[in-house]
Amino acid sequence: MIFNSDQLSLQLLEVVRLDEETATVRTKPRPFYALSLRQTGETDIVSEKGTVHLKGRDLALFRPNFGYTRYSKNDKKIVFHFSLQNRSVHQNVLESESDYIEVLHDFRFDALWPIFCEAYEVWSSQESGYHIRCTALLYSIFADVRKHLVNTPKDISTLTGAVCEYISAHYHENSLNVEMLAERFYVSSTRLRDCFNKDLGIAPKAYIIKIRMEKAQALLNAGGYSIADVAERTGFRDSKNFSTAYKKYFGYSPSAQKYKDFRAID
Repeated sequence: MIFNSDQLSLQLLEVVRLDEETATVRTKPRPFYALSLRQTGETDIVSEKGTVHLKGRDLALFRPNFGYTRYSKNDKKIVFHFSLQNRSVHQNVLESESDYIEVLHDFRFDALWPIFCEAYEVWSSQESGYHIRCTALLYSIFADVRKHLVNTPKDISTLTGAVCEYISAHYHENSLNVEMLAERFYVSSTRLRDCFNKDLGIAPKAYIIKIRMEKAQALLNAGGYSIADVAERTGFRDSKNFSTAYKKYFGYSPSAQKYKDFRAID
């Protein structure tokens, strides 16, 4: 996979946005890569190698010299077209028969979609420096994907992984709870708890608390935030509930946190 490479040299060609209610498009082999993120849609990519189904929130990388027919409905996406300057990496990708499309289903959409949107707006503006800014955004996408692929445990289920990503992006919302997550991912609360206990050895409610407490501790250590600010930024309805939860989790109050992880410097 191209996402497995830590050293990439990319040449950005263009950033395009496509909004199609229905479309049947025959795409001839092209000499460049296409990295797309779908906001919505149901799409089948049909080629001599088989059929790949893509839907909203899917990140897909199409390699060069690959011809296919695309059947789409309500397809809304933003696409980067670029070439890969690293000859060795490029050759490895072309020689890999299984990787003509690399797809990450529902992978960090909430984090990546704003970057895709910003890149399209910058590209469309054609203002001075737009190409450099868009290239930087493309590199940031690859860096983000690479980081989270490396840091995601390989033995957890797709469901648990997707829910963990969602929690990481939405921990600050006080409406976040197990029932809402179950509904969001079209499973029962019982199944969600079973998956988390099997994959992570922790209940989803406890995982939400863990993420919120880690974020809260980091904010308190950073300084500049009141307890009320931290409570709001980590999904608690008020500072009293936050302080109670914090003390239960760490064994001391949030007001004492700023003294815990610092040492005197001589």
